[in-house]
Amino acid sequence: MKSNTVVISMLGNLLKSYGVSQILVSPGSRNAPIALGFKSMNFFKMHAVVDERSSAFIAAGIALQTKKPVAIICTSGSAALNYAPGIAEAFYQKIPLIAITADRPAAWINQLEGQTINQIDLFSNYIRNSISLPSEPPNSENLIYLKRQINQSLSSTRYPVPGPVHINVPLSEPLYEKPLIDDLLVNQDLIINIHHPDLTLTEDQKVSISKLLSQSSKLMFIIGQMETDNGLSHILEKIEKDHKAVILTEHTSNVITPECISCIDRTIEGISEDEIYSPDLLITFGEAIVSKKIKRWLIDCPSFKHIHITEDTTGQIVDTFQRISNTIIANIPDALVSISEIPKTKTKEKQSFFNKWTALAKKARQKHEEYLDRLPYSDLSVFKKLFENIPKGSKIHLANSSPVRYAQLFDIQGEFGFLSNRGVSGIDGSVSTAVGYSKVDPDNWNTLITGELGFLYDSNALFNKLVSDNLIIIVINNSGGNIFKIIPGPTDFEGSDELIIFDHQYKCKGIAENFGIQYTAVQSIDKIDSVLSQAYQGKKAQIIEIITPKESSETLKNYFKFITS
Repeated sequence: MKSNTVVISMLGNLLKSYGVSQILVSPGSRNAPIALGFKSMNFFKMHAVVDERSSAFIAAGIALQTKKPVAIICTSGSAALNYAPGIAEAFYQKIPLIAITADRPAAWINQLEGQTINQIDLFSNYIRNSISLPSEPPNSENLIYLKRQINQSLSSTRYPVPGPVHINVPLSEPLYEKPLIDDLLVNQDLIINIHHPDLTLTEDQKVSISKLLSQSSKLMFIIGQMETDNGLSHILEKIEKDHKAVILTEHTSNVITPECISCIDRTIEGISEDEIYSPDLLITFGEAIVSKKIKRWLIDCPSFKHIHITEDTTGQIVDTFQRISNTIIANIPDALVSISEIPKTKTKEKQSFFNKWTALAKKARQKHEEYLDRLPYSDLSVFKKLFENIPKGSKIHLANSSPVRYAQLFDIQGEFGFLSNRGVSGIDGSVSTAVGYSKVDPDNWNTLITGELGFLYDSNALFNKLVSDNLIIIVINNSGGNIFKIIPGPTDFEGSDELIIFDHQYKCKGIAENFGIQYTAVQSIDKIDSVLSQAYQGKKAQIIEIITPKESSETLKNYFKFITS
């Protein structure tokens, strides 16, 4: 039996056993036996995506929605390197991906062969497990080792923390000899069941948290990025009520309570006396937090205790606010249920702290609404219109840079499910991730809100047959990276318009036409309502490009000045 046949057969068998059903293939020669072998199994849904960088992000989107690992397959050489941005995002956002890279046998590495690089541990800094399968002729020992290697790698997509793995597959020539797979190996029971430990709170942990809660007079929760439909809102509502906890959330938290503060940046802009509003106990869970303002503010606050609840059993200490005192490794819903069952610790001091934050948020909301009433045409006014028109209950994908930040200024928590590539927070894969997610979420509208630079950068996301009719892409084109006009620093220097902001006149119409996607351009606020209404009544994917003034950054700066006035 050929080594190629053994490897492809066993790998395909175990992918199926570990719940993989979706595979994205970037066309090539060295990886063709893997792709064609898997297809001959008549089990996997196979998709062709030419651009490997885009393929990794599309796979991340599919994995986010299905909550199952997704495999990506590419040829050897630089093709494999193009997976890196998507794999890094999957690593930091804890998304289960399986990168399968075809390779030449070790004897041909660094021997002036085409499409050949050293692919061993290619993604070593942002991968949960990395293996290179043997290319020697099979024998009984090789088969046992191969089985163990693949099982170990695939189990690492889930434990000790979800994430990507890399399986490098050296294939010897000839590549296209039949059969590509061996039916005996495909139908064997090869899975090695790994039983993971229970992550429920221990009694000692419960006692420790209960003691800290009873001692606290200024309790605060901050919730980072969580998956949609996470079911935590009702648990947090009880904690908020029983312990007068100030709960700060973001749209990407996908959590809402009756009194939560979901617009952090506009709220803390009005803080004049840090000590009055600073917590003495902070409890956090979830992934990345968007607001840079809250991070900087808490770092500068007087001393407080910080408990971080995580399901990451690697022991990684996350100290975002430089005050970490307790890291609790536990199932997050179970941990919150345990906290909710702690007897009420409501006191006058806690009530006072809670009231101060509630009043602060109310004042910021009133100023926000007052400013919006007189708002000129700008990025900010466009976001107001978008959230009035996007169908409630649908999924919104927020691209990085400005869109994810603008969205945080609006009271829309609980109306939509929010997603964003906040693992690494780059602009390079937002379109691709939205394409993947919407493809396997056919019953919901999926709307991507992106800037034009992010869209143009990732336009190869449309270079496949995966773009579904339930995807609306809204491109806000302000002729450059306007975020660099908002943050302090870049505009103080000559040359920033060209080198940092990238002032330009590019439009998206040609890309839409090239990929056969319906396109509409909007250049005034009064047209947005009708254009969006028609888009969501239709049954086709669409790109809506909204041209906004370059001066939009000034409108946002004035917004924050008004909030504090």
